[in-house]
Amino acid sequence: MTSKQFADLEAVIERWMDEHCEEADWPHVVIGTRTVELMARAARSVFDACEESQEYAKREGFVTVAAR
Repeated sequence: MTSKQFADLEAVIERWMDEHCEEADWPHVVIGTRTVELMARAARSVFDACEESQEYAKREGFVTVAAR
């Protein structure tokens, strides 16, 4: 994930939280100053793991991926 993609992800997470935090079904939690960053880092880890597993599968000949 590029730095720009990560920054865009943080912006989307923050916007989503801002749009929904006043709803009745929002959990009764305090959002910390680093929550958006930590959520984006968690999402980046999942994204990177998916990319890594695909690279592994390609290296080992389990899958063939068409070039873009």
